[in-house]
Amino acid sequence: MKLDINEFADRIYEYSRSNIISVLLRHSIRENIINRDSLRNAQLTPEGEKLAYEFGKLLPKDRLIRIFHSPISRCKDTAELIYQGIRDSHGSGLMIGERDFLGGTYILKGHLIFDLFTDHGVSGFVEKWFRGGFDKTILHPPKRARNDMINSLIQCNQNNSKEIDLHVSHDLNIILFKAVLFDVFSEDFKWPEFMEGVIFKKKDKDLILCVKDKEKIIHNLARKII
Repeated sequence: MKLDINEFADRIYEYSRSNIISVLLRHSIRENIINRDSLRNAQLTPEGEKLAYEFGKLLPKDRLIRIFHSPISRCKDTAELIYQGIRDSHGSGLMIGERDFLGGTYILKGHLIFDLFTDHGVSGFVEKWFRGGFDKTILHPPKRARNDMINSLIQCNQNNSKEIDLHVSHDLNIILFKAVLFDVFSEDFKWPEFMEGVIFKKKDKDLILCVKDKEKIIHNLARKII
């Protein structure tokens, strides 16, 4: 699955006109994951490389875009291709580099994740996670994982600078935030597409989550909302 990158880039542009924003998005199209090794090492396909590059060309030209990425290579490659697309289209980009939290630091026993996906299926895995069905020594509960990610995202832009922060990450991290606005237990809940993302905008002291056409305040600098 892949996203309509034109529509997503347009939304980033619109939100960035009058807001300080950060974007969290899934990496581009990768090879199929068939075993534990490929869960970590699957690379971008040629189509995925092109998609990331073209997305970079669509991003706003009048704002510096700071790019962060997960330590996993497909996220690093996605970030570098987005950066190249920004530069080749006369935009302004800055590669900041990897951040551990974008790789899912709430996953405490990564060697078990492939087996859990295999045993439960992708939807079953998410449902069990959100129902509190996994031992906390394997991965943190969704609420804690989400709050930790919010704090890490805020720390990346403590100075409230006008740059657009772009964080290249993974599907589970997107699900953590989609679940705030969409029911993960519904049959209509959709797994994040490649290059799908969520947008965070700051308004006064509120951090507002924006997913498609829905918005919700998820954090206040004075008190936590979630």
